[in-house]
Amino acid sequence: DKSTVHYTWAATYKDSTLADTTFRVDMTFEKGRSVAPHPFGTTPDIANYYLGAVVAEEVKAYHRVIYNSVWDSIDVHFHHGSSGPRMSFVIRPGGAPEDIDLRFNGQDSLKVDWQGRLEVWLKNKWIKFEGAVAYQVGTFGNITPVSWTATYEHAEGSAHVKFQLGN
Repeated sequence: DKSTVHYTWAATYKDSTLADTTFRVDMTFEKGRSVAPHPFGTTPDIANYYLGAVVAEEVKAYHRVIYNSVWDSIDVHFHHGSSGPRMSFVIRPGGAPEDIDLRFNGQDSLKVDWQGRLEVWLKNKWIKFEGAVAYQVGTFGNITPVSWTATYEHAEGSAHVKFQLGN
């Protein structure tokens, strides 16, 4: 969806007395541009999505999906690796990391666990975002680690996540 990511999961039961339930938490790019995602690298996989009354079945899967210039000189990438899905922010020269503001809606709570992972909770289920790594790629491909911190605040029935990067 344009500048909105829906995290969904289902609780299914073999017992017919318990109703199957779909859970959903939305993440929006707060104060960002509403841009359509651009997919790259088709895979042979097929995905199915169920968002309330909207059903999208047999959707092609991709290795990477990029939201270009969500904030000035900042792109958002969704990709996958051997350990699961990943989200990356690519900050080009002139981009301001403090502009990144993720707004979560639909969750019961949001917290950071003892290992620095963000947990978004809903009905005793959670979406867990692993601790972030920040780095700068130099002219010759050399990698320089960059320190970072995140702030989490609850406001207006939603939760915001913002980032501050070191030099």
